[in-house]
Amino acid sequence: MKGGYSICLNEWALDGDIKNELRLLLIISSLCAERGYCFASNKYLADLFKEEEETISRKLRKLVDKKYITIEYTRRGAEIKERKIRLTKISIDDCQKNQSTIDKNDKENITS
Repeated sequence: MKGGYSICLNEWALDGDIKNELRLLLIISSLCAERGYCFASNKYLADLFKEEEETISRKLRKLVDKKYITIEYTRRGAEIKERKIRLTKISIDDCQKNQSTIDKNDKENITS
């Protein structure tokens, strides 16, 4: 993962309760850009941040509890075959609403 970009909603940046999880949320946002979801493993994310997998797991759980992300599992019996981490629909909808407002205000602000 070189270069790339992620979105950071003001809600995330201003939520002091997730200051330790914000970098993880930004990387998830970046990884969601291509397919609409992130399938990175806890090991991949732990290596990226030089943290323990258990720490990543706790951070993911907190982001789920705060409703910033959802996690879906595809299972075969007890085995997890695939995991999809998605930004919540609420966050995406809010971002899209803000974008349409910005476009509208931009046209209304023309004074000439």
